Amino acid sequence: MKPNSKKSSIFLAIGLVLLAALLWALSMPAIGSYRANLASRLVDQALSQQDDKQKLSLLQQAQMVDSSSQKATLALTDFWKSQGNLNKAVAALGTSSQPNYMLMGDLSLLAQNYPKALSYYSQASKNKPTAASLAGEAKALYNLEKTNEGCTRSAQAAKLSLLSQEAKDALAACTILGGVSQEATALDTLRPVLTARESAYFLIDTAVYKIGESRLLDTKVKTAYDWLLLSKLASARGDLSLAISRLQDGLTLDGSSKQLNSQAIELYRLLGDKSKQQDYQERLRQLQFTKYQ
Repeated sequence: MKPNSKKSSIFLAIGLVLLAALLWALSMPAIGSYRANLASRLVDQALSQQDDKQKLSLLQQAQMVDSSSQKATLALTDFWKSQGNLNKAVAALGTSSQPNYMLMGDLSLLAQNYPKALSYYSQASKNKPTAASLAGEAKALYNLEKTNEGCTRSAQAAKLSLLSQEAKDALAACTILGGVSQEATALDTLRPVLTARESAYFLIDTAVYKIGESRLLDTKVKTAYDWLLLSKLASARGDLSLAISRLQDGLTLDGSSKQLNSQAIELYRLLGDKSKQQDYQERLRQLQFTKYQ
């Protein structure tokens, strides 16, 4: 082969490679768009299903097709939340190519998995801390009984945003827990004003679940509402048998409570006990009917 022919062959080969690379690059947006549309269709199909197994299968397929699809990720997360399995909801968020660490922290905190909650909030704060992410760290630390560290985070959150409700709540929790924070000084009047029950309510409302639950359990006389809160806390961490037991204690005090009867419907749905679920649905209907008599 002549030298010029060899050079032509080399240039032709290089040209073909470059052309193939160019065509591949041009096709990527089209492929991405197709995957996004397919994932969206699978989610829509899943949401129309009544059978949970089929719904789960379609949602998992959607996320496998496009791991960057927020629609698919959030739909799978919502599915596991509806099943009462917050840990699997967090795991679903973790399979996304763009994990939402704040939401993962919130759900881990709700599930009362405090080490994981702290880890996710810290990850959210890593690149660009916000008042919400630092307040999340504070609440996780309070639940881990690291009060002063939590107070430090709450102070940092307040410095980033004086208007942040999350920061205000974290600072108030610091005061109630007896922590040390200069920014919490203005809230010192809150501590002596609240009763033991009220402080427990406040801590539970601000996601300091462990200490709030402990304080509520320590109250000598409990109300039906107390048992409702305690039932919900047990349910959130997956202890359905304890949740049912606490619920029954509440119903013994107030069998006409719509909140308690609604909680019973939800708990027996999670347990798959359709008979009990229907019983409480009928009770709730009777209570609503009685109201309008």
